[in-house]
Amino acid sequence: MAVALDLALSPSSMFSKLEQEVVTQLVQKPKDTFYVIPSKKYHKVALDAVDSAKIPAIYKKYLSTLLRYANGEKVDLKESFSPSKEINFNEVQKYFGEILGPLNIIKTMRNAESIVFPVRTNYQLFDFFVKSGNSYIGYSSKTGGSTSNTLTPTVISERIKKSKQRFTDKEMLFGRDVMVTLGEASIVDGLAKVVGLMVKAKKFPKAMDRKIVSALSSVDWEASAPVMQQKRTQPISKMKIKNSSNIDYFMSNYVLPRTKLDTKIKNAYISGKKEYTGNNVAYGLGMLIVDANKEGTLDCSPFLRSLFNDLNLVKMNLVSAVPSFRVVNLTDYSDAKFLFRSKYRWDVIKDKLGIQL
Repeated sequence: MAVALDLALSPSSMFSKLEQEVVTQLVQKPKDTFYVIPSKKYHKVALDAVDSAKIPAIYKKYLSTLLRYANGEKVDLKESFSPSKEINFNEVQKYFGEILGPLNIIKTMRNAESIVFPVRTNYQLFDFFVKSGNSYIGYSSKTGGSTSNTLTPTVISERIKKSKQRFTDKEMLFGRDVMVTLGEASIVDGLAKVVGLMVKAKKFPKAMDRKIVSALSSVDWEASAPVMQQKRTQPISKMKIKNSSNIDYFMSNYVLPRTKLDTKIKNAYISGKKEYTGNNVAYGLGMLIVDANKEGTLDCSPFLRSLFNDLNLVKMNLVSAVPSFRVVNLTDYSDAKFLFRSKYRWDVIKDKLGIQL
């Protein structure tokens, strides 16, 4: 049975014995340091890291062979390792891809002087950089057909503030307003205000019943948002929100039918024996935003691609133990869009919506 290694295969573990350096241009937080590895030595340094890593011998053999393969050497990965049940190929793909990716870049990019890895595992956005001249080109290592991590609205709003780009396109401006609102406002407040933006722009899920659209459109979400945030544990009916009965209608007719709750609990809410709290409604608003985003009626992708046009994605896929690479700039990443992901429950708000590449 395959051994679970998780982060033991990541750069922060593999290169932990290397000296750390401060790269002023890349510092996001005061104590940020980096592993800087000359491109000409990268292959050997990576091989040495695998050799000294505290991982099973079968992994060492496979990872070393992967590095040799990615470096252009003739090795038969498929015949040697595809039948193996001792190797978790998903974990190799997810974590070791950050180490394999730079080899692909070095082979295809001129003037790649060094590979730079942030030591901090939660460094925002970039997994590694390639130094070329005075520039540090950022890359995010992804796997297969999807990605694993999300960008929080806070990260996005911080980048918006630092950006010198000016947007005049209507859709670009809408995307900016959505991201800034989610990034800067409190959880319930931000979700309600974004739904207010959706109401003004008439961006609803295509399948939404007209009566539900009408109910949502009758609520002043801008005015209601701070009240819902402050009194989020209280029933909506006690918040003195104008047309709160229409919020109740939205919850009973759109949210509850699509929520995994016990039938008795659902019936209690619908019959009025229980009342929706601000937290319940925030859950429903998050669901609405996710639905509209999936259908494409609420799609901030054009704006976000423009905002993150310095981000390159290195997508690695292991097919029968053989790695393949695809490198694209985010502005050209047209086969997927930014997707909203929610991280909270029906009764307790845990996190704002995140963005998945």
